[in-house]
Amino acid sequence: MKVWKPIVFVIGLVLLLSLIIGWIALIIGFIAAMPFATFVFGKPLFAFVGAANVFFLVALPIIGFIQFAARHLFNKKTSGRTRTGMLLFWVFNVVSFFANGSYIAREFNQEGDLTQRVETLSFATDTIRLRMGNETAKNSLINIDNAKIIDDNLVLQNIVIDFAKSKDDKFRLIQTHFSRGKNTSEIEQLTKAITYEPIISDHEIIFPADFFIEKGSKWRGQKINIKLEVPEGKTIIFGDKNSNKLSDYISRNAQWAKRIPSVSWHGKHIWTMQDEKFYSKADALQEVGSD
Repeated sequence: MKVWKPIVFVIGLVLLLSLIIGWIALIIGFIAAMPFATFVFGKPLFAFVGAANVFFLVALPIIGFIQFAARHLFNKKTSGRTRTGMLLFWVFNVVSFFANGSYIAREFNQEGDLTQRVETLSFATDTIRLRMGNETAKNSLINIDNAKIIDDNLVLQNIVIDFAKSKDDKFRLIQTHFSRGKNTSEIEQLTKAITYEPIISDHEIIFPADFFIEKGSKWRGQKINIKLEVPEGKTIIFGDKNSNKLSDYISRNAQWAKRIPSVSWHGKHIWTMQDEKFYSKADALQEVGSD
């Protein structure tokens, strides 16, 4: 038994240190998540309460394990009154968590989109290049699923680009903004608040890589949908040998339905619109043409 005691002590100490590190990481996560929570709850006070609920739901069991480990390693006992208080406080946070969850669910109750732009485009050539602009604060330390907080604004990359055949001999850009909300009035307000302006020249379209939700507004799953209608016989080019940023934004549904060639590889993609869909001038075996 004496041989095992030091081993058990070391294992217990490692577990205790792991729990303490987890506790510290939880505190850091709580601080980092607060700005994002403000956009979810709409008001800083509600955001703090919601984030605190999640924090204590996870933190209190960790504290309990730390107390358990300390009691067995160092014979440090926690009073019954303290344990009861912690349990009641944890139950209170469970109730509050579900109450807040119900409130937030109602805030996402409806969805809708609003067409912001239907623009006929004229280019100097029959072949146009598509590019994505530079990301805002690409190397930001706090990045949750490509969402970032920059100057108190929420920066999102929730942009979907799709393609269709034009009904005439003109390129056409259709831009719609999607959002959820508690009612149609809020949805309209949130979609109109989004600013997104592709840069169009005589041979190229540059799509901004992200858009902002300003401080004081709400995040309700806003998304920008871009549809580029390409006339028969006209060509689009994007990508190069080192990167293909546009592929991250092209509609996954269009790829799964094989309405467009594959874009899952680096290299130049050259698509020409034919009778039914694009013909791909493949530069590699991975790209499947639709001829």
